[in-house]
Amino acid sequence: MQVWSLGGLLLGVFVSMVVAIPNQETVTKVGDTAPPLSVDKWLQGEPIEKLDKGKVYVVEFWGTWCTPCLQSIPHLNALQKQHAKDGLVIIGVASHEFNGLDALTNFLRKHGKKIKYPIAFDGDGSMEKTWQTGGVEGRLFNMPEAFVVGRDGKIAWIGHPMHDESEDTLDRAIERAIKVLPASSPKKPRAKP
Repeated sequence: MQVWSLGGLLLGVFVSMVVAIPNQETVTKVGDTAPPLSVDKWLQGEPIEKLDKGKVYVVEFWGTWCTPCLQSIPHLNALQKQHAKDGLVIIGVASHEFNGLDALTNFLRKHGKKIKYPIAFDGDGSMEKTWQTGGVEGRLFNMPEAFVVGRDGKIAWIGHPMHDESEDTLDRAIERAIKVLPASSPKKPRAKP
C-alpha cells in the first residue's frame, strides 16, 4: 500500500514538472516583436547576427534525434529554394541536443550537405527560452516548432512546419509574409529647373 502511495506521489510530481503550462502572458504570440537571435554557435551557413527588417524568416527549433524534425528538412529546403529571391531566410536552431554539440556536429558531418539553410546550436537553451517554445524549465517542448517572422520584424505564424491539417500552414504563412512589401525610402522631390 505504501509503495502505491509513494509511486503515486512520484508520478504526480513528475507529471506536474513535465506538463507545466507556461504563463499565458509571457508566451510568444503572433503579432509580438520577434525576440533576438542568441545562439551558442553557428555550425553551417553564414552566421546571422540579427533579424533584418525587410526580410522574411523561418526560425525552426529542431533536434537531430527528432524524427518529425528530420522529416521536415526536405520541405524547408524546398521553401528556401523557392522563396530565396523573395527575401526568405530559414534558420535551423538545434535545441534539446541531449548528447550536446558533439551529436549535432556528427549529424552535420554525415547529413549537413542535405540541409540548405543555416544551422545554429542553442546549447544553453537561452534562445529557446526567449522565444518561449515551452522547452525549458522541465516543461514539455514542441518540436519541431517554427516561427515565421514577417518583414516588419513581428511574429506572423507559429506552428509545426509539416502540419497540413489546418488551413493555415507554414507555406501559406510564408506566402502571406512575402506579399507584404518591404518599406521603401520616400522619394525625394525633383528640383524644379
